[in-house]
Amino acid sequence: MANINQQFLEEYKHLDKLCKEVFDSDKGVTSYIDYMRATPYENRQKILGWDNDLKRLVSLRHARNKLAHEVGTLDIALVTREDVDWIEEFYERIMSSDDPISKLTRTRKAKISSKRQDSDQDAKKNVGCIGAIIFFIGIIIMFAVAVFSSKA
Repeated sequence: MANINQQFLEEYKHLDKLCKEVFDSDKGVTSYIDYMRATPYENRQKILGWDNDLKRLVSLRHARNKLAHEVGTLDIALVTREDVDWIEEFYERIMSSDDPISKLTRTRKAKISSKRQDSDQDAKKNVGCIGAIIFFIGIIIMFAVAVFSSKA
């Protein structure tokens, strides 16, 4: 058991270090969890697997804390090979921007970009309408000038 627990701790340390760098924080995985918890429900529900990842991170952080702070835990089965694999896989998901927070960020950027495009199209429509109005006013003025010039 000690071997799998130690492997888990090593993988957790890698993930924690990465999270510290990403969040520019000394809290690592806890910062990731805090960010996930602080995200409004309407935003996080759009990301498939958000709640499962959050629950898993919280559970694995708890296991890590037990292993790191409680006496005699290295020799009992607190984690499994599946836990170690999940930590490794989650690390890779962060590295490839396929984790929940990266997905949320991409969704937000896409929404902002879409709003800008809509706004640009609306502005072009407004410019087109204004241009047409100016064109017709110009024609009316030219017609009026032509009428008044012919009478004079």
